[in-house]
Amino acid sequence: MPHIPPLNALALTLLVLAPGAALACDALVGSYALAAGGVAVINIVKTPTGYALSTREGGRVDGPWKLAEPSMRAGTSAQLNAGGVGVEMDANSCGLSAPDGLFLKVKPGAKYQDNSRTGQNRIETRGNETGYMIYLAQGIVVAGVDLFPVPFTGQAARQ
Repeated sequence: MPHIPPLNALALTLLVLAPGAALACDALVGSYALAAGGVAVINIVKTPTGYALSTREGGRVDGPWKLAEPSMRAGTSAQLNAGGVGVEMDANSCGLSAPDGLFLKVKPGAKYQDNSRTGQNRIETRGNETGYMIYLAQGIVVAGVDLFPVPFTGQAARQ
């Protein structure tokens, strides 16, 4: 199994500082549920300046769409690995920056580090199910959340 370095602050700032024009992560454009067979609660679209994130207000599946992040920047797997993101990536992986973490396109089954279920001092290696995920960092707690591609429903938030 490949070594997966832990997430650090540099990884998150790396994407914020990277020039977005030359990078692309179109594989993440789409709508996602947080469970298999669920309703879309996350929507990522491409904009002239990068990517934008909309979420269902309050996280409710019937809530209105709200623009959550109007300017997400893309990063390649090489940039993310250089920044120390604790997720197994290959040459086709990419990520989009968000305020508290990264939206990632990885190969299904990709391993990542997570200590949200075990406590802050014990990191375990988990596997991504779908190839789409959010990798969150809150202080010293890191967590991966599978995303499930689904059709978009409702009225889109204004970009």
